[in-house]
Amino acid sequence: MPILGTTNSILKSGLTIINPASIVFGHKTVAGTGTAEALVAVSTPLKVGVTIKALSTNTNPVWVGLSTTSVATGFELKASEQIFIPITDAQLIYLDVTTNGEGVSYIGN
Repeated sequence: MPILGTTNSILKSGLTIINPASIVFGHKTVAGTGTAEALVAVSTPLKVGVTIKALSTNTNPVWVGLSTTSVATGFELKASEQIFIPITDAQLIYLDVTTNGEGVSYIGN
């Protein structure tokens, strides 16, 4: 049975799970092909990382990576596929698409 700790954490089987003070989430669509766009427009600090999921309505993959990502170098996510990225700032993640207006949803802390 989980026990709520005094530091706003849950203790179970010797593991400590820190409850996040806040989460970030949203949708990001990429306006045009061939130019990577940041997942978020401003610095968004994260403690653990972010899960990125390609929108189910995408007709082509979304490519995930850093600022230089492209369809040739990014990590491919097809419709409804997802990836967790342990990273300290969501603004460091970039997306590219082969179909204008396609994108992802994301959630992290």
